[in-house]
Amino acid sequence: MQKGAGKITLLVTFTIFAFMKAAHIFRFISLTVFSAVFFMSCRHDPDSEIIPLFPTKPYVEKDIPFAVADDTSGNPVQLLLDLYFPAKLTARQKFPLVVMMHPGSYLLFNKDGMAEYSQILADSGFIVASINYRLGWRENGGCDGLVNTLEEAEYRGIQDANAALRFLVAHAQQYAIDPDWIFSSGVSAGGAIALNSGFASDTAMIRLKPEIYLKLGGLNNIGNYYLNNVRVSGICSISGAISDSNFIQTSNAIPTICFHGTNDELVPFNTGYFLGCYKVPAFGSLCVYRRLVASHSNCVLYQKTDGPHLPWEYRAEICMPATAVFFHKVMTGNVQSAIYAE
Repeated sequence: MQKGAGKITLLVTFTIFAFMKAAHIFRFISLTVFSAVFFMSCRHDPDSEIIPLFPTKPYVEKDIPFAVADDTSGNPVQLLLDLYFPAKLTARQKFPLVVMMHPGSYLLFNKDGMAEYSQILADSGFIVASINYRLGWRENGGCDGLVNTLEEAEYRGIQDANAALRFLVAHAQQYAIDPDWIFSSGVSAGGAIALNSGFASDTAMIRLKPEIYLKLGGLNNIGNYYLNNVRVSGICSISGAISDSNFIQTSNAIPTICFHGTNDELVPFNTGYFLGCYKVPAFGSLCVYRRLVASHSNCVLYQKTDGPHLPWEYRAEICMPATAVFFHKVMTGNVQSAIYAE
């Protein structure tokens, strides 16, 4: 009886051991198969997008050097920009770029003052580069001094904006920029830079300001050594003006959105002079609108009737959402010219 019981116990023990061994082998095989499947699913495939579990949060990368150029005293200065990024849903996602220029009559302020403008556009799906540009022009006070230095300040601003564009397009892959969609935007003096850098060429500058061209160099070869000349797809100008309306031709017309007060005392709404300096002509938003329509391009003009320079109605929270809509329409080919008077 005891021998029979021992045999039964041994049989049961062997059966349990065999079952456990089989289960261990099954678990090992399952884990191996699962690991292989997981590895294959996570393996980098250049033709597919890797989707993370959660979107990347919007963020800002500050003080990126993009150029070195001489200031008004001939001393080299390093120029910096801040990049505002939207939330990124996929590893390979790219975004249109907006280069943003601050106001200040070519004398004051810097890129930090454009944080609200830049963040609104970033929240609308753009990467925004808020840039510093070289400042300074007055000698002996205002327009009674050497007025040509104001023109030189404006010219340096165009060079610096172009240097930023070249740098950013050269680093498009690094910063997730879509090089097919590049825009520029600016306020007051920054709006003038956006317009002039978008429409002016070396040939036009040699014709208009040959002495400045010879003194300061070309529009696209100062600040860095990147050789890619960039043509923007759209422009936003807030209380800005272009140096010569003849810069705008059918061959280079760019869709533009403008915001301007009709009684602007610093930058003319139509035609006049920048800061009242009689040697520095300025062609404002209404003139830009007419030239673009005549050149078979599109312009949207928001005008504040009797509004001063930088009307409150065209603060960042108002004009930047409208600009984002305009730029998106440029990308989809749905832009139409219009004037909105308030």
